Amino acid sequence: MGSIDALFVKDTKEKRDEMHGTVRLTVSSVLGRKLVVSALAEFATRYPDIVVDCVLTDSHSDVIDERIDIGIRFGFLPDNRYVARELAKVNFYSVGTPELIDKVGMPKKIIDLDKYPLTALFDHKTGRYWPWTFTESRSFTPSKPRFITDDLEAEFQAILAGVGFGHMPGFLVLPWLRSGKLIQILHKETSPVWRLYLYRPQRGPTPLRIRALFDYLAEVLGHIET
Repeated sequence: MGSIDALFVKDTKEKRDEMHGTVRLTVSSVLGRKLVVSALAEFATRYPDIVVDCVLTDSHSDVIDERIDIGIRFGFLPDNRYVARELAKVNFYSVGTPELIDKVGMPKKIIDLDKYPLTALFDHKTGRYWPWTFTESRSFTPSKPRFITDDLEAEFQAILAGVGFGHMPGFLVLPWLRSGKLIQILHKETSPVWRLYLYRPQRGPTPLRIRALFDYLAEVLGHIET
């Protein structure tokens, strides 16, 4: 075998080897359960020799220290240690059920929200509730919520059950708004757009299996309704 042929065989084998093994993916719990895990079924069919180790967590993992290969998060801009791709712009909506509105009325102004039953998402990092954010740098934080959780999907389920009004991302609430099971409140108020990012650390040559998952996620998550 000539030297050129030998190099070709070696290169082909190395590429084939890079399409085996594990890729560690971190994603927030609600994004993982709602959007990502189901999408991974097709990836597993395309690439049966690649194992995806999917870490669902609502804390921002240090992908470099924890040897994470790929991350998906919304609401923050990765720094220059990462290769990042914006997947979508995420809109937030203040919502409640028709039954709750019939019972307690509809909030008309931000300043009136604390007069109504509300849900709240607890942030362990700050020890506070996540604020409802609005344009012009305005925000509202529930002072006496009826329901408190540290899980966004649990808060969403409480809102659907009519426990209180809440502030939710579009990928959760838009189908329910269309069906009439939820109603948007504070119609005159808009929230700043958050961005959904797919990212991976820059740490030398990137194995093909990581590139394959990165490109696949960019493909399937770039069309989500937000």
